[in-house]
Amino acid sequence: MSENIMVLIPAAGKGKRLYPYTLSKPKTLIPIGGKPILGHIIDEIPEYLNRIVIITGQQNDYIREYLREEYVDGDHEFKLVEQKVPLGLGHAVYTGKQAVEEAPLVIILGDELIKYDIDFREFAEDGADGYIGVKTVDVPSLYGIVYTEGEYITKMVEKPDHSDSNIGIAGIYFIKNTKMLFDTLEEMVTNNELNKGEIQFTDALQKMVLNGAKFKFFMVNEWYDCGRVDMLLKVNRAVLDKMKGSVELKDGNSIIIPPVFLGDGTVISNSIIGPYVSIGKESRIENSIMTDTVVDIGGDIANMILEGSLVGEYVKLQGTPRKVYAGDFTKIKF
Repeated sequence: MSENIMVLIPAAGKGKRLYPYTLSKPKTLIPIGGKPILGHIIDEIPEYLNRIVIITGQQNDYIREYLREEYVDGDHEFKLVEQKVPLGLGHAVYTGKQAVEEAPLVIILGDELIKYDIDFREFAEDGADGYIGVKTVDVPSLYGIVYTEGEYITKMVEKPDHSDSNIGIAGIYFIKNTKMLFDTLEEMVTNNELNKGEIQFTDALQKMVLNGAKFKFFMVNEWYDCGRVDMLLKVNRAVLDKMKGSVELKDGNSIIIPPVFLGDGTVISNSIIGPYVSIGKESRIENSIMTDTVVDIGGDIANMILEGSLVGEYVKLQGTPRKVYAGDFTKIKF
């Protein structure tokens, strides 16, 4: 059974909490440390899992193009399925039913970075219906929450107002009983069982528990939700911390303070860059000071002081210091 395991990555969310940055780009393609979130997710997947289904939204051409450019020579077998109606994570997973059929399934959310040390082949040989990745959280009302007894999950609740548990669902799942999962989701979709306007995936898992499914849990090593600007910058810091380097001069008149990522073709002049700055390829930074900031490809920034900022593709900034969240192709003068 283990050789049949597939991976499903729901990546259809509009990323409204990141507007205007995600108005013209799927949030799963936001660069962190020089690589889109989706790239980090794919590269973390064990080599024995090479069949990957990605659930996309209307911007699926961007994802298709990225996969074609970056994984053309790899061993991955990608299949893209569009979620035509934005009805939440549960509906996104349900959209992948025909592509997945009844194979055991690893589900990894497309806007979260997760570090895990798991052999899913062992899960496939276990008698449980599935495993849920978890991590303790400070604010349970922001997450799906599980209640446990021994090695089993007894209850799951999506973003509870009050909770006696602080064990959060960490955005990675192994589903062995995929038939029961898709039957449950189909029933919810058919009956229009919406919670806050969406088909909630946590609600589907809870219905499975109530119908006798046995779920176990496993702890993840690291977990970052990339759906908010503050978390994106936190993830950028975490990724860059894993890169090594020392203070160096660039173009003879700039100081780079690691950790910093500079894309190919980027030119820095008369500036202080870092720490914790990611700059995409073909960017130009002049007479500026920048820290704790992500700049996408083609940035053109002059006479600025940026801190805690997120700057989209081909953004042109000129002027005086500000904190900026700018979408793709923006031009701003202060």
